[in-house]
This record gives sequence, C-alpha cells and structure tokens, in this order.
Amino acid sequence: MRFLLAMLCLVALWGSPAAQELSLPEVRNQFVAAATSESAATELYKRLEKSKSELSIILMGYYGVMEARMAEYSSNPWKRYSYFSDGKERLENSILQQPNNTELRFLRFVLQTQVPEFLGYNENINEDKKIMLGALGKSTLSSDLEATIVSYLLSSTHCTEADKAVIKRWKRQS
Repeated sequence: MRFLLAMLCLVALWGSPAAQELSLPEVRNQFVAAATSESAATELYKRLEKSKSELSIILMGYYGVMEARMAEYSSNPWKRYSYFSDGKERLENSILQQPNNTELRFLRFVLQTQVPEFLGYNENINEDKKIMLGALGKSTLSSDLEATIVSYLLSSTHCTEADKAVIKRWKRQS
C-alpha cells in the first residue's frame, strides 16, 4: 500500500508545473516581456516561485529580481518592503556564489537602475556596468543575452556617452 501511495505521489509531482524544469532561454525571454507587462511579470514570478527549491544559481537571480519587482504591484507597504528586501537578498546571494557571472551582474544592474533612490540600493551600478562592458564579445555570453545587455545599456541613463561609444564601436566590429 505504501508503495502504491509513493508511486501516486511521484506521478503527481512528475506532471506538476512546479516539477517541470524552467529553461534559462525561456526565462530570459519572459524577463524581457515582464519589463513592460504586469501580467507577464506576475506569471514569471509565480513560475519561479513554484520551482524555487530546484533553481540554478542564475535562475535564483532571476527569481530575486522578479520578487523585488513584485513590490511595484503591491498596494500593501509591508508587503512591498518584504518583496523588495527578500528579492534583493536572493539576488545578492546568487552574486556571492558566482561573483564573475555577467548575467547576474546584468540582473542587479537592471534592478538597481530601476528602484527608487531612497531605497539606497544603487551602490553596484558602476561595478556591474564595468563587468558587462568587459564581457562584450567574449564567448561566455549567448548572442541573445548579449543583445539584451547591449540594448539595455544603450537605453540606460546610467551609461555615459563614452560607455555608449564603446558599445557602438564593439557592435560595428562584431
């Protein structure tokens, strides 16, 4: 009887959405869509939350950013603070585990350039920007991720004209 019950639980878990592995390219695409859509942001957050115990370090970084972004959509001030602080902590823990990961640095750059200044979460913008600029053209980045990073940097008010010139020069050479 116990064996049958265990098998039923395994079958139920195997088919559940939480057990289905999230692919990094899929999450990257949804992350871009979530930038302009509350429903896309909420959907991505919920999918990452369901799988949080099984996420890779990079996907945990995405989960952290999306959790922090949920503060934007909450009307409860305590919940807003909780979303932001928990998400920030998840992202920072991911970066501590992989400090040279350009994608995680990109995620933090995005978050730090979008949160209000009064939160005081903006101390790594220049450091992260430098790492991203240094990674352009390196084989460690997929072409899709690199294009996303370049597009964001070019539209960012946190990039100087000199930074943008470096990016444009790199784009012409590639």
